[in-house]
Amino acid sequence: MVHKSKVDWWMKILLIVLPIVAIIPAVMVSIKAGFTEAWTSWAGVLFLVLLYWIFVIPVEYHINQDVLIVRFGLIRSKIKYEDIKGVKPSRNPISSPALSLDRLGIDLGSKLPNLISPQDKSVFLQELSQHTPHLKIEGDSLVSKG
Repeated sequence: MVHKSKVDWWMKILLIVLPIVAIIPAVMVSIKAGFTEAWTSWAGVLFLVLLYWIFVIPVEYHINQDVLIVRFGLIRSKIKYEDIKGVKPSRNPISSPALSLDRLGIDLGSKLPNLISPQDKSVFLQELSQHTPHLKIEGDSLVSKG
């Protein structure tokens, strides 16, 4: 099952405004001075598009048979179900593959938690619980049965 990332309203604005802010100067310089003088501006636009492609689009979470795959752009991170110690709500703003601050923190023990933001957290937790028999749903979290 694939769960897309929830996207906060301010993140939508940011993701839309950044390319516009990059394109406007490139177009203006191209009109006034010609494309050959505007190549650096267009290189900046291309760089931004590459960043979106590499890191941002899409952000989704795949609950597979063996592992949870966190995908952000071209990058995929695999989390073994047996490594998951718990899952709880978080609003931690640290950089993560999540387009919302309405997040779930996946506790992996000694490692830093993976922060994700599935659109429907309750459905995500329900499906994840089917692959983590050592955890149980308790409210809006997955906790150890032991």
